[in-house]
Amino acid sequence: MMVPAAAQLDDPTRPPGHRLPGSKQSGPSWYVNTIKISEHERIAIVNGRRVRVGDTVGGARVVDIQPSYVRLRYQQEEVAIRLVPGTIRKQFR
Repeated sequence: MMVPAAAQLDDPTRPPGHRLPGSKQSGPSWYVNTIKISEHERIAIVNGRRVRVGDTVGGARVVDIQPSYVRLRYQQEEVAIRLVPGTIRKQFR
């Protein structure tokens, strides 16, 4: 009797961009290093590149930058790439 292989499930505790050994990537991947929001600008570092709304990174257009995520549009779909929760800090005046 054969037992079917277990389906791979997403692990919410796995760091962004992490892949299991031997796993195949099914398209581009993005990760957010930093997000800076001030009164005058919204900037994020995505895949090591500084971007603003309207810029392109890894084939996707940046459509929104929020304190905890960056929203990208890739092939007619939108995807939110989140910062790891422990890295979010608020700056006080």
